[in-house]
Amino acid sequence: MEVLPTHTCFDDALEFLEDLARREEPFTHFRVVHALLKNPESEVYAHAWLLNTANNTVVFAGIYDNEKIYIEADADEYYSKIDILDMTQYDSVEICEMNHLYGTYGPWKTQYLEYCRQGDSQHV
Repeated sequence: MEVLPTHTCFDDALEFLEDLARREEPFTHFRVVHALLKNPESEVYAHAWLLNTANNTVVFAGIYDNEKIYIEADADEYYSKIDILDMTQYDSVEICEMNHLYGTYGPWKTQYLEYCRQGDSQHV
C-alpha cells in the first residue's frame, strides 16, 4: 500500500479535529504537532500531525487510491522513523487560540513557516 503525502498536513490536522467536533466526539486528548523534519537527502521541511495522548498514537493524512485518508500509527514507531529537528505541540485550547490569532491552520512559528514557503515538495 503506497500512501502519498497530501502536501496540506497543517490543514489536514485541524480538519480532522473539526470533523470530530462536528460529530460531537471528544478531541481534547489530541495534540496538534508541528515540526521541522529532515528527509533522507538532508533537506529540511515542515510537517504536522496529531498525537493522541489517550493511546500514544499519531494520526496523519495521506493520499491512497486518489483519496485523502487518515492513518493511525504507534507514536513511538512513527517517531523512530523520522528525523525530528524541532517539534512543538499544541493542546486543544492553544490550537483555538493560535488559529484565531493567526487566522490559519498553521504553521504558527515563523521558523516552520519558512520551510513551507520553499515549495510544495517541502510541505508534506
